Amino acid sequence: MAAVVTVYSAWMLMVFVTSIDSGGADRVSLNVNFEACCPDSQYYVINSLAPAWKTNGFQDIVNITLVSWGKETFNKSSETNDYCYSCQHGPNECIGNTIESCAAMLVDPHSYIEFVIALETDMWNVQCQNSTNCCDPTSMAQSAAEKLGIAWTDIKGCVDDASQANKAEMISYSATAALQPTLNYVPWMTLNGAHSDEIQESCEQDTLQCVCNAYQGDSP
Repeated sequence: MAAVVTVYSAWMLMVFVTSIDSGGADRVSLNVNFEACCPDSQYYVINSLAPAWKTNGFQDIVNITLVSWGKETFNKSSETNDYCYSCQHGPNECIGNTIESCAAMLVDPHSYIEFVIALETDMWNVQCQNSTNCCDPTSMAQSAAEKLGIAWTDIKGCVDDASQANKAEMISYSATAALQPTLNYVPWMTLNGAHSDEIQESCEQDTLQCVCNAYQGDSP
């Protein structure tokens, strides 16, 4: 079995679950809201999420939601219906968030998580982060997709198509807007729908242990 990625629809305001396997009722639900160029988000993906993801049996006990939005905002023109986005770490971060949101909408769940891990790792390694150094991650995203056998042309087509890109972005926005309590920083964790300082600290520092502690099903 493999992990499940949950995607939220901006317009229908309901939850769609894309899964490789139907899984079990005992799976732990882990939601991670992050930003492409946030160094704390990158550090979390590399040092906590990735090791857990690669641990034997982990993918059998968890449903993972990865949302690339954070403190991104948008405006929609009443005259043209065009969208304009603003990101905490600058316009290049908006490109990264759009790439990851398009991937979430188009790529199979397992590959999507692998893609985020690969891309955020590459960005961290070249210090593509913060407002001063956030670079355009397009070439790194293409390289990550091609190494994983993901159809980069589909993702790039989504990014370049305003209608598809806006759809993907609004999915990420809706998932973020639905958070209770409201997101204050990234990465932002919820565990089985709940957020607390204890959950945040536990899951951010050690995703594997956090999920294992919450899991109440049979050993995978």
